[in-house]
Amino acid sequence: IAQTKYELLVQAFTGEKAGNLMEVKEKIDRVIEEQRLGGEISTKMDKDGLVIEFSNALLFESGEADLKSEANTVFVPIERHLVEDLEPHYGLVIEGYTDDVPISNSRFSSNWDLSSSRAIHVMQRLQRAGLDPRRISVKGYANTRPATDVDISDPAALAKLSPTELQEVRAANRRVIIRVDALDLEVLERVGIKTGAKIERLQEAIRDGDVENTKSL
Repeated sequence: IAQTKYELLVQAFTGEKAGNLMEVKEKIDRVIEEQRLGGEISTKMDKDGLVIEFSNALLFESGEADLKSEANTVFVPIERHLVEDLEPHYGLVIEGYTDDVPISNSRFSSNWDLSSSRAIHVMQRLQRAGLDPRRISVKGYANTRPATDVDISDPAALAKLSPTELQEVRAANRRVIIRVDALDLEVLERVGIKTGAKIERLQEAIRDGDVENTKSL
């Protein structure tokens, strides 16, 4: 069972807050609403934790990996909630994705390079803002993880689309995703991140599969 899902079960079982992921999600949702960015940023909770998805058009120029200057007003308040509000036992995975249009220039040899570089730039931004680098990892997927029902890595599937449909599918696939979930107890111990006694007891219960012990948290 995913650790964040386990935290939600503990909260339902005991009425006690086992983490603050939902609170951070609500704060980010308020930023999205206040800045009217519902079409550019979305959040959801899934079985693995909090998922924050950004359209590439919001953060990057076409074929570039540096964050646009206009992205600052959007990213700063979200960055602040991730850096300052998240409890220290949560880790972040930053994922970069592209469409199927090939890229080859002096800076990027492929969409693998571009997607990875975009994820790294977001990671560096969070690190400069104060997020512990031991809590961050990055992944680049190029066009290998479709955002829609259309497999963007399959030329035959793309050939069936109208020009408008193809444009929409490609736009949906150009994105950056930040995933937030509780780090494993072993990882926290190995890198020396202190989480507090309550979270340590919860993590031990997760490791041992002991739901009953969570009732006393």
